[in-house]
Amino acid sequence: MSSEKERKKCPSDELLKLVELWLKWDQCEITRQEIEQLQNESKWDNLDARLSHRIQFGTAGLRAKMGSGFALMNELTVIQATQGFIRHIQSTYKDKNDSLSVVIGFDARHQSQKFARLTAALFAHENIHVYLFDSTTVPTPFIPFSIQKLKCKAGIVVTASHNPKDDNGYKVYWENGAQIISPLDSQIAHSIQENLEPWKGKAWNLDILQEKSSNLISDPIEQICDLYIKNLSNLCYFPELNAKTELKFVYTPVHGVGQQFAEKAFSAFKFQPFISVDEQKNPDPDFPTVKYPNPEEGKETLECAIKTANKNNADFILATDPDADRFALAERDTQATTQTGWRILSGNQLGTLLDKNDSLSVVIGFDARHQSQKFARLTAALFAHENIHVYLFDSTTVPTPFIPFSIQKLKCKAGIVVTASHNPKDDNGYKVYWENGAQIISPLDSQIAHSIQENLEPWKGKAWNLDILQEKSSNLISDPIEQICDLYIKNLSNLCYFPELNAKTELKFVYTPVHGVGQQFAEKAFSAFKFQPFISVDEQKNPDPDFPTVKYPNPEEGKETLECAIKTANKNNADFILATDPDADRFALAERDTQATTQTGWRILSGNQLGTLLGWWRWFTWRNKNPQVNVKDVYMLYSTVSSHILKSIGQIEGFNTIDTLTGFKWLGNKSHELINNNKHVLFAFEEAIGFMCDPNNVLDKDGISAMVIGAEMCTYLKSIGRTLYEQLNQISLLYGYHINNNSYIICNKTNILLKIFHRLRHYDQREDQQQQEISKTDKNQSEIVVQYSNKIKSHVTPDENERLYSKDEEFVYPRRCGQYNIIGIRDLTVGIEVDFRDQGKDKQPTLPCSSSTQMITFYFDNDCEITIRTSGTEPKIKWYSEISKKIQNKQTSDINSMIDTELFRNETKHELDQLVEAVIQEFLQPEKNGLIQRETST
Repeated sequence: MSSEKERKKCPSDELLKLVELWLKWDQCEITRQEIEQLQNESKWDNLDARLSHRIQFGTAGLRAKMGSGFALMNELTVIQATQGFIRHIQSTYKDKNDSLSVVIGFDARHQSQKFARLTAALFAHENIHVYLFDSTTVPTPFIPFSIQKLKCKAGIVVTASHNPKDDNGYKVYWENGAQIISPLDSQIAHSIQENLEPWKGKAWNLDILQEKSSNLISDPIEQICDLYIKNLSNLCYFPELNAKTELKFVYTPVHGVGQQFAEKAFSAFKFQPFISVDEQKNPDPDFPTVKYPNPEEGKETLECAIKTANKNNADFILATDPDADRFALAERDTQATTQTGWRILSGNQLGTLLDKNDSLSVVIGFDARHQSQKFARLTAALFAHENIHVYLFDSTTVPTPFIPFSIQKLKCKAGIVVTASHNPKDDNGYKVYWENGAQIISPLDSQIAHSIQENLEPWKGKAWNLDILQEKSSNLISDPIEQICDLYIKNLSNLCYFPELNAKTELKFVYTPVHGVGQQFAEKAFSAFKFQPFISVDEQKNPDPDFPTVKYPNPEEGKETLECAIKTANKNNADFILATDPDADRFALAERDTQATTQTGWRILSGNQLGTLLGWWRWFTWRNKNPQVNVKDVYMLYSTVSSHILKSIGQIEGFNTIDTLTGFKWLGNKSHELINNNKHVLFAFEEAIGFMCDPNNVLDKDGISAMVIGAEMCTYLKSIGRTLYEQLNQISLLYGYHINNNSYIICNKTNILLKIFHRLRHYDQREDQQQQEISKTDKNQSEIVVQYSNKIKSHVTPDENERLYSKDEEFVYPRRCGQYNIIGIRDLTVGIEVDFRDQGKDKQPTLPCSSSTQMITFYFDNDCEITIRTSGTEPKIKWYSEISKKIQNKQTSDINSMIDTELFRNETKHELDQLVEAVIQEFLQPEKNGLIQRETST
């Protein structure tokens, strides 16, 4: 009955076009016939499932069931993926097209060799050298190994690993030898989408593989296999013991590619040959002896191996999955505690045994909050109980930037600081860094979260057992405070450019750590820069977890937090106020207002203003010291919601700038990537008073270094008769005015918050224009529909796609706000970027996207950019706005006149403030939604 019903269903015009397109493009007789047969039998539901959605390209490349249709693995979808990948490689390395090479391998599955050869031929047709393992199947790890050894730009292995037999896949590696990650996956996916039509004369043309005279194809199997085994043998520590052992090992590749390579590896380690599982030792794409060819499944997959082991009285069973990138191990159960007589180890158990714990170390610090030291010591004890060396700052609180600094200098694998930074006093936190010295990012965060979920029960005899911290004879715990503090100050002093000027200055500085950890380290930094001691704020200089003198211990809050410092500065007739937040990773600066334009008598700089000044200063001092260095390799970074002033400076001075998502986890990791590629990273900042002035040593925001570098900048500007405010004006005259209005509004109800953002994505302009007469033409213009197929998003998991986006969704964004037109949007929640001037055509944003956070940026026709996003830690909707204009765009009587420039700035600021107010009222609707407003900060 169901098949009859299916036959009667009428196909859509779109489906008929897809059938026609498939038959036009596909040159594989088998899959063409499948589609033709389904068409002849009117099986439209089946055709719709195969053709209406494309197979998703993501960080795993492609993987799906084999069969006809755009949604499955077949010759056409492999060709399409390859064409897109080739174009992306050519675009990325356009200056090196003559020297490009890739490596390609395949497993023993049905169609794997054919898919690999189709792929290789396309690369060769594009004059890209291909190292094709054509004479034999190879383990997947041979591909990343070959990329490094053969200096390839990329690698592909055709495999579905341990998936069922009807599946296949297309796994992609980049030039670093690692699998691709975001945003590279989405960039390749976009390129594939642009190159779907098979290349005439090249697709399915394998003649080039047969041309013996061609120097574009070579098989590296002998060279790579020998080199792999040679490198592997360096990890053999007990060859004599291996040669003499009486242990018997059984090995199975589970019908995969591993047998011959496992034999060579065993020989290299001086073992006697292992016992093979005859039924499984040869490659077989049908996996006839197992239900699932995955050793992780345990006894079901290892049944043949267990029989062989029992028959030969073996001691251990070794197994790899079909593409030999996974490993399983079973030990004979001499205690008879298992049904099978074999203990099959889990992945975690094997990982624990294989991990070289004797070389692992971590660094742990804490701030001055309630419970911070206790939390840190509990953490340290657990690491020590696991035989991992802990550098624990136990004798004193330390600034957060000491942790990423220590990771690099002490060669640690990770770092933890117990701190809640500038949060309210009842909060605390646990901040994690990885071995590169930067904060963790996805997917590492979710991997750790999963591991936490698997280890919730406290470890018996270890959790809360702090005795190991007291054992003086233990070599597992050490306090590195003296070594690290001295090294930190020594490195920081390299960024002091005017020590004589600093020593002679008559400027007076007041410093406050706001009841945090900064005081002693700020004193050392000031001394290293040859300054006279600063004036301390007595009420706030000592750590106090109750923050008794402030409502919020966050210098970003401005005069409320700096009230004590202002009183001290006024009492001592000081010129500048310097402040760090409680964990000393943020920095604030205030300058005495000699023009009496402010209520407090002090100009407190915003994060964007400070970022502008410190960015200019780092460029100015670096360039003076390195006048001959080519600036094409120089970089500065900023978060996407911060001022874009660095970009404007870079465009004129010639250095590069990169914007990232909000947070130093992104800025730090991107900086690490650039530094590893021999680039000069000078500076990074975000508007929330976070500044990275010494990226080569601290890959995070650092209040101590920013504080003392900022003080030297103040001293230098004073020496040339210029205030900070005047210098900001000079920068604006040279590079353009960048004026900001950033603040937030409080939303205590999640459903209201989601409703606000849903409305912005499904906007009816007429809703807010009921009192205006709008022509039909205007109505049409205000309702440009942006369509985006959420089914092909690579930045969310397949399960999340299925749950959230079971069908395509149409989005309608606002086209106007106040008196200004919106010329484009970027929505990092749903993954859309649109320029309305380009017929509303959408594309995948270059920045990482996440459906778990709300973030939309609007671009206006008056050179204004406004981002609205939710806070990750507080019930707030935040906005970040910037308008950028150059004064020559406006008529002035005298470009050097302070009156004219101030008038220009005030007019521009008024324009921005009006637009921000319109955005708040029209987009957020505070009264209607019961939002709690806060005054904007500028």
